[in-house]
Amino acid sequence: MTNTDVRLSEQNIQILKSCIGKTLDSITHEMFHFRNSVSQQVAMQIEGSNVYILSFDEELPYFGTIEDVSVLSVDTENNLPASPSPTTTPIGNTIKGITVVQEHQQLSIDGVLEYDVWLTRGIIIDLGDREIGFEKDTWLSLEIFIHKGTDVLTKFISTDTFVNGDWSDNCVATCEREIIRL
Repeated sequence: MTNTDVRLSEQNIQILKSCIGKTLDSITHEMFHFRNSVSQQVAMQIEGSNVYILSFDEELPYFGTIEDVSVLSVDTENNLPASPSPTTTPIGNTIKGITVVQEHQQLSIDGVLEYDVWLTRGIIIDLGDREIGFEKDTWLSLEIFIHKGTDVLTKFISTDTFVNGDWSDNCVATCEREIIRL
């Protein structure tokens, strides 16, 4: 059986916890082109400092092969090249709370559990009267979707997308969400 765990690290969680109660001044990312997604990075300006939400490739087992799998991370430093067309959205609200959305994906083949995967699907920033959600796209995509409004978790990709994926008849997939409020 293959076990993969690409959830946010404890260090990533501590960075997020340190943001609660502070003012989210703005977010900066590349301009949207066809949909509400950006490639690899979002900078949150929080009381004069930057916190980055990053999506980067890591070589990992991916359902029978080794692939460059995108992993979500949070950091106070960013080594990725700057976006050629950045846009900044002013926010100016206090961060009331942060929710981390984890998924536990499993794939059984011929009744035997073969893949047991934990990943971070996204991060939701609670601003009191609204939320901003940053959702990691599929396994092989570096895109981060940005959702704004209320109850943004409902805008995240459904767990059914994994469960009802293009699996062989002898495969059974499950996916459960774990919601962690910091």
